[in-house]
Amino acid sequence: MKRVMITIAVVLLTAAFIVSIRINVYAQSSPETIIGDVTYVDLTMLKINEDVTQTVYTFSASPNQLKNIQSGYRVEVKTVSGKVLSITVLGIPMRSKPEPYQKWKVLVP
Repeated sequence: MKRVMITIAVVLLTAAFIVSIRINVYAQSSPETIIGDVTYVDLTMLKINEDVTQTVYTFSASPNQLKNIQSGYRVEVKTVSGKVLSITVLGIPMRSKPEPYQKWKVLVP
């Protein structure tokens, strides 16, 4: 009876260990989406200041992914383990001052 209990315990512990390893591998390989402003761009590196937490993230990316990205751009980055899967440009900063017709007019009732 004692052997049966020990065998069942070993099987259950082994199964729990295998399941926890699979969960950990899946958690590390699931993509993460970060939205923020680009603060620095290099040939293979990108730094983003995230909107919500104001955390600065550093990612490695290929030169092809970074060829149209400049500092100040607002981007959405999908990453896995610090490597960029995709970059989507959400907005480009204005380089000029607004024209008079672009300014808001306040109407007082």
